[in-house]
Amino acid sequence: MELRKFNIVKDDDLHTTFDLILASEILYYLGDKKILLSLEEKFFRLLNENGYLLLVHFYPSGKIIHDTFLERNRFVRIQEEITYHPERDYIITLLQKRKI
Repeated sequence: MELRKFNIVKDDDLHTTFDLILASEILYYLGDKKILLSLEEKFFRLLNENGYLLLVHFYPSGKIIHDTFLERNRFVRIQEEITYHPERDYIITLLQKRKI
């Protein structure tokens, strides 16, 4: 297993693919839907066949962000869970790269 950290907005020259990409508590800080869709494209390209994308964000805003990654039909939702917490609720969504 290899764990790598990279800048999801700036690192466009990655020459590797991954079995899993985790984006936690970051996507709502990056901008509008156009940026999210460009990241959806990048994550799709960087994942191995049948690779997974794990998204973790505050709920309910995270639900809107996570659903954006399903719009182009390149990912399928495997599991989604909303955890209710006295301080702040959050949503965990596991997506899998769809065979195209």
